[in-house]
Amino acid sequence: MFRTWLSASFEKNRRGSEIPSNDRKQFRICAARKEYEGCTVSFFSDTDLRGLKFVCTQNLSGLEYTVFEEHFIKIDGIGWPDPLLPFPGTFDMKKGETYCLLLRFMTNSETGEGDHTVKFAVLDGGIPLSEISVTVHVWNFSLPSRPTFETAVWLGHNSLAVHSGLGPKFSQIHDKEDTVITPDIKEEFNQIYKKYYDFLLEYKISVAGLPYDILDERADRYLDNPQITTVFLNNKANNEELRKRYDKIKSNPEWFGKMYMYPYDEPHTSTMLDEQKAMIDGLRAICPQARYGCAYFTNVTHESGADQLDFMSEYIDILCPKLHMFQSVGYRDRLLKLRSSGKKIWSYVCWEPGKPYVNLFLNEPGLDHRLMIWQMHRAGAEGFLYWNATYWRFTSDPWEDMATVKWLTDKVYGDGSLLYPGLKFGIDGPCPSIRLEALRDGIEDCEMLIMAEKLIGEEAFTFIDRLSTGVIAYTDSAEEFLSVREELGNRIEAELSKNT
Repeated sequence: MFRTWLSASFEKNRRGSEIPSNDRKQFRICAARKEYEGCTVSFFSDTDLRGLKFVCTQNLSGLEYTVFEEHFIKIDGIGWPDPLLPFPGTFDMKKGETYCLLLRFMTNSETGEGDHTVKFAVLDGGIPLSEISVTVHVWNFSLPSRPTFETAVWLGHNSLAVHSGLGPKFSQIHDKEDTVITPDIKEEFNQIYKKYYDFLLEYKISVAGLPYDILDERADRYLDNPQITTVFLNNKANNEELRKRYDKIKSNPEWFGKMYMYPYDEPHTSTMLDEQKAMIDGLRAICPQARYGCAYFTNVTHESGADQLDFMSEYIDILCPKLHMFQSVGYRDRLLKLRSSGKKIWSYVCWEPGKPYVNLFLNEPGLDHRLMIWQMHRAGAEGFLYWNATYWRFTSDPWEDMATVKWLTDKVYGDGSLLYPGLKFGIDGPCPSIRLEALRDGIEDCEMLIMAEKLIGEEAFTFIDRLSTGVIAYTDSAEEFLSVREELGNRIEAELSKNT
């Protein structure tokens, strides 16, 4: 028995879980121009098979696609798919185990509207063992080249160095504050950092910290790049150096519109709020017109009597509440009022909140990762902040152990890690994950929602409300999500055709 079934790219077909009762060998994908969209093809065999080939047998329109091999990480005895490796062309099947490939299609500005059918086959010694057909329906509109939804994601320098073969071995690192980027490896590390930065940019994600010092002429290419939505100005430099970097960015209005500073993280007491305000007041003497951002997860009362939101709104330009904060009655309305006055609103997650909220954990349904951006957009957030994409500090092998925040808990998997180091498999750079694919797809969905708002106003929110009526009330059905998303794209296409 050899089984084959297709499913959404964000669906995680776990090893050790039940397989579908019926095969599904045809699948429909919808995409705008200049968008990524994909699906998962899963196989199951009741016998060992070796040297199987997965090949494209028809692609008349020449649609661009990439095939990834899904790697599984065991959590409580269940194999959860997440890391994605380049597909080598052949694969082996073990009796009773699921094997999965992720097919990612990419449209461009020239891709024709309508249906594009791509067919694939599994060959055993040249004989077809299974055949599948994927129809990619392309809408007659493009996503913007310049993203509207902002992102700010950090990279863990120490983790990159250690898991790229630089610096000391993992077993020699004990303190998370240790710095392993010594002068003798700095140049080589900078090259690695650039690869990871550029890689995430392909996923519509702007990394906090350019590959080059802002004063370096090579940084200008990044500052000019319209796909980069945010530029982080680090306040760690001395005052003179900080002012030089600030002045350079301020000299160009486009650059300056992307710039933000983030000097204080997650204040949650009255004393911490005072410390934060004092720090930013001092920085404003050097960088007076900079945007200052802050992520936070509480709404404590300051000793002045003001609550945290009112207190911070006096000096914070980018307010970034954790996702669960939107569950508080009236909180969204207060933020929207601040947004209308000129404040920026972002949102974030980290090692919490857990269920019933959505997050980016490895062992949660993949639809959660994509719906998270829909929820944030509905709540009024204009951007997403994430504390790290390469936090492997406390795992000797991220490909096997993704309990990344063991100093907090060993029961949270994948927090602060959206990428995998390729060194283990001879890859010079990062490997993506199912979660990263879903996050990028959610960001692209958000661009469609923004387009819809411009065309039909608040009616666009009804598409979100059919899937999620709040941050703890949302669908778990991939079919329902794909259906609503297709209706959204069809509506945008129809409204644009009216204008034409």
